[in-house]
Amino acid sequence: MSALWLLDDWPERFVRAAETVGLSQSRILRGESLPFWFESEIRLSLGAGFPAPTAAEAKQAAAYLVKGGEEVGSGQAHLLSLVGQILLHTQSR
Repeated sequence: MSALWLLDDWPERFVRAAETVGLSQSRILRGESLPFWFESEIRLSLGAGFPAPTAAEAKQAAAYLVKGGEEVGSGQAHLLSLVGQILLHTQSR
């Protein structure tokens, strides 16, 4: 029932509740791949003011560097400039 209450006035009610208890984007998402409608609102409303790159964006950036002759391991600065922030390494599950 709590989930229905939170979703009833989406996203305003959810964002207010998350802010009230101090939930942040990183605490909610935790590196998981979630439905776009949910994840995009969390990133927009509870993020640090800038979007975090998705795993797919990081892979595309790496492929771009490899195609251009860069070594991905030594090209982290290039990856950062492509996606706009520090990439967080998550453990594969």
